Amino acid sequence: MLRSKKIYYNFLIPFFVTQSSLQSMDFANEFCDLSVGDAWSPKFEAEGGGHSVVVTRSAEMEAIVAAMVERGALALDEVDPLTATEMHGHMIDFKKRGGFIRNRWRRGLGLRAPDYGIRPENIPASRYLVELIISGLFVVGRTGLARWIVAQIPERVIGALFNRLRLSWKAASKPTKRKGLGNLQMIETRGD
Repeated sequence: MLRSKKIYYNFLIPFFVTQSSLQSMDFANEFCDLSVGDAWSPKFEAEGGGHSVVVTRSAEMEAIVAAMVERGALALDEVDPLTATEMHGHMIDFKKRGGFIRNRWRRGLGLRAPDYGIRPENIPASRYLVELIISGLFVVGRTGLARWIVAQIPERVIGALFNRLRLSWKAASKPTKRKGLGNLQMIETRGD
């Protein structure tokens, strides 16, 4: 059995992220009747975690969830949608704006990339620069040499180093990645 601090395994993402994940613009299963995912909130983390965000998108699913709450099979507290969005701002940005940019660049290079028929209304130029850095890390990280090098470094060293780098990058890029996210609008680019 291998054990690792939760935050440490995140250092593997740049080395093993799938191309489909990088190209997907769907973070919250927008086309599903029910989505459930981690609640990344400092408040919940302080309480020990174990919280999820639950989103229903149809009257039928809303009735099913309400019946579960009524039976005591599920405990829910209603949260303002903006508060729930703020819990996942980094991933909404990564998928909606980052996914759009990455797919646009791939098409520009003559590579296959899906066209989801939507685009963010406005992407600041600074967000393109941030994406250049992020995408550069993924390009380098997926190479055999980079994977081999990182495998030679003990987890306690690479995990701690990655965590420091992650926090530094988060502090430096957060203003750019969160700018305009609270009122992010997706525009349809093609008809049904």
